[in-house]
Amino acid sequence: MIQNLSKSNSAWIFREAVDPEKLQIPDYFSIIIKPMDFGTITKKLKNHEYYKIETFLEDIILVFNNCVRYNGVNSQPGKLCQETHKEFRTLYQQLNIAFYLSDPDYEQQKLLEMF
Repeated sequence: MIQNLSKSNSAWIFREAVDPEKLQIPDYFSIIIKPMDFGTITKKLKNHEYYKIETFLEDIILVFNNCVRYNGVNSQPGKLCQETHKEFRTLYQQLNIAFYLSDPDYEQQKLLEMF
């Protein structure tokens, strides 16, 4: 899933961590308390840091939430976020991720209906 999302045309802004200095956004870390990006998720996967699929999914959603929180839903990054989230929903359904959830009460709708 993360490989497919990372290859998406709209996901280029999520492939690596936000660099506030490079992007000239010094207030980023005062607004975004827990940064997350697809590169960090990939590293966590390689290091076997996810013990259940829900935690992996929460990190993906954190990427989207952080983007919208900092940039707004109608900004250019917000629009790219919406496109990437749409691809996430498609992959979620195609891969039948719900089957792999360990917690039957996990809020799947939270993952699929953000915007």
